[in-house]
Amino acid sequence: MNKIVQVNLGGYPFTLDENAYQRLHGYLESLRRHFSASGSCDEIVADIEQRLAELLFREGEMRIVTLAMVETALGVMGQPAEIADGASDAEAPSSPPPPNTASASSGSPKRLFRDPDDSVVSGVCSGLSAYFGIGDPIWFRVGFVVAAFISLGFALLIYLVLMYAVPAAKTSAQKLAMRGEPINVDNIARTFEQDAQRFGETIRTEAEKIRTSSGLRQGAVQVGNAFFSLFKGAAKAVAFFAAGVTLLFFGVLWLVFATSFTVRFGELNEYFFPTAGLTWIAFASILLAVGVPMVGVLLFLFRLLFRYRPGPWYRSVSGGLFVLSLVGLTATALITLCQFKDGSETRSETVLQLPSGKPSLFRLNWRDNADSIGYAVVVQTSDALFGENALYVSDVQISVRASADSTARLTVYRRSMGNNPTEARRLAEAIGYEWRQEGGAIEFDRAFRILRGDKWRGQEAEVWLELPVGCILQYDRHKGERKTPEMRTLTIESKTHERL
Repeated sequence: MNKIVQVNLGGYPFTLDENAYQRLHGYLESLRRHFSASGSCDEIVADIEQRLAELLFREGEMRIVTLAMVETALGVMGQPAEIADGASDAEAPSSPPPPNTASASSGSPKRLFRDPDDSVVSGVCSGLSAYFGIGDPIWFRVGFVVAAFISLGFALLIYLVLMYAVPAAKTSAQKLAMRGEPINVDNIARTFEQDAQRFGETIRTEAEKIRTSSGLRQGAVQVGNAFFSLFKGAAKAVAFFAAGVTLLFFGVLWLVFATSFTVRFGELNEYFFPTAGLTWIAFASILLAVGVPMVGVLLFLFRLLFRYRPGPWYRSVSGGLFVLSLVGLTATALITLCQFKDGSETRSETVLQLPSGKPSLFRLNWRDNADSIGYAVVVQTSDALFGENALYVSDVQISVRASADSTARLTVYRRSMGNNPTEARRLAEAIGYEWRQEGGAIEFDRAFRILRGDKWRGQEAEVWLELPVGCILQYDRHKGERKTPEMRTLTIESKTHERL
């Protein structure tokens, strides 16, 4: 039976059993003794503590940390004695050091950070260079400058977003993760010593500049720093504002889509998707495909503003839902596309009576047939009217041409797609479109009709009016869709062939 100890390691609270605590305490004390000769002993140990905390948090999460978990984390970090052994072996190259299996197997995947040690503005290009393994960040810097001109400033907005979205590599562990090097005691100590040396060189260089520069130059530098700080603050505010506006825009679109899909669910189920279950799958998949990234952006803003970080469950749940939505969209698209596999066409031709008089005069009119079934509510969507018992599509193509003889004819073509030729022909024959002639007046339906229960499969209705040469045709250019008609008179010639 072991006691339970509450500790704070690297800024994280942990619950350890007594054996794990003794082992961890002894390890940290040995580190302090090993680095006691270094002036940066406390900083090196603090970085190692933070890395140990990350390893134990990943290993233990909310459970009590045991001795086995501590040993696993220490195996990744390495022992101070191994550092000393490595140093002594380095003086005798004839006997290579034994392999450190724990360190060798603990290669850390690269993470994207800004590199403040090699920065011109914020270290974004240096961080990208380290992440992609490119030795000199000059290529990224030149690329951003060229892209800023080509994209009319859009690349600059991307740079500003990266500058405030990507964290800077401040600790030794973060700098190692930026380069993809193993995060262990040896590498942390080496990185910290290099930073200390670089910092000392920077201090000496700046001191030399201060001694050799004039007061005017110092003033210019201070003014430049002040303007740069002001620019950084303004850029940060603009970035947050742009992210908030973008999130609000997509949120409104998401709500509009959810509302419209809910209102149109009955029509989509009746006229488009093969089954009601597929309609629900499409609805849920689109909502998740848009909603999951929006929630991710929202949580990212909360993290920047309020330092809020969701638990480890969030990535698993959100990633699973997003993948599930993509699978649902793909399955829905493939199943629905199969319903448009084959096509069919029907043709009906009628000989028209020539009006009395010379020349013969034909007048075209259009009638609103959307009330022919007696619906209760009509919902309009672009060129479609959803009635109670039918769908009305107003995109009817009407064309006129000269006939080869003295006979006037009217031909109606009905076309449709389907999952097989038989279904396509049935849907084409079921297209409801009427017309009638009274003397010289020909009246057409404004829309063709698809009865409820017949799916929309790209149905089309096309009318060809063939008139003898010399006939006169009068019609409204707007097909009766406006209160004030715009009449046109057309004399049929041998080359007449146009769409009304």
